[in-house]
Amino acid sequence: MGYLGLVPSEEISNQSRRQGGITKCGNSHVRWMLAECAQNYRHDPKVSPNLSKRQEGQSSAVKDLSWRAQNRLNQRFRRLSARQLRYNKIIIAVARELSGFGWELYTSSIVPQPSPSAAAAAANAS
Repeated sequence: MGYLGLVPSEEISNQSRRQGGITKCGNSHVRWMLAECAQNYRHDPKVSPNLSKRQEGQSSAVKDLSWRAQNRLNQRFRRLSARQLRYNKIIIAVARELSGFGWELYTSSIVPQPSPSAAAAAANAS
């Protein structure tokens, strides 16, 4: 989340700590894409026919993670909206949590990681 610049900046002096806007370090395109995706979590979670078709061939663990992410991010969006926060602040908060789910998917054993020899073979082929 910090790598993508989705965490608040801080200013600390003596006993006070003030948080500012997001740091915006990292890849701005990825940050923009996460913010665009986060806007979809204002809708109720469901498995639409298009999503069901995209999920064909995926493991049940990936589908479970996807469903858990849909529910949690929708609840987060609703809770923050109920507090009447600014829309952009809600979107960035949901995008930050969405990046956490992406990290979980990447670091877990759900999705097989390419071996170093396969990566080297792909680099030599091009």
